Amino acid sequence: MAHAKAPPHGSPRAAIEMSNDCTLAGVEGAAVLRCPRCRGGNLHHGAVTVNQRRGEDGPGNATYVKGGLAHVKQDDSAFTGRRDCLAISFECEQCGDVDFVLRVQQHKGNTFVYWELPTTSPG
Repeated sequence: MAHAKAPPHGSPRAAIEMSNDCTLAGVEGAAVLRCPRCRGGNLHHGAVTVNQRRGEDGPGNATYVKGGLAHVKQDDSAFTGRRDCLAISFECEQCGDVDFVLRVQQHKGNTFVYWELPTTSPG
């Protein structure tokens, strides 16, 4: 099981939980990503957002991909943190939560991986 802590600011966060109880054919060391609420393994990813700055704290491009369509725009307001960030939205088959995001974010030479949780409970 792997855990990562998030930068100490912003909306509620949760540690990453993965397990090796399933295998992915042809991929050595792959692990199952677990739901941050119920720990179920049946997650489905949705929209993907890539925020890429041209320099630290500088302007950059936000690329949104959802349903096979992509949209790119310059959008500083959507950026999290001072550097680049990848955000993938997920929904869980077990608990029905559809409002959590997996973030891969750079900060001070480190790469953080964490869940960003909604402020309200599902259902």
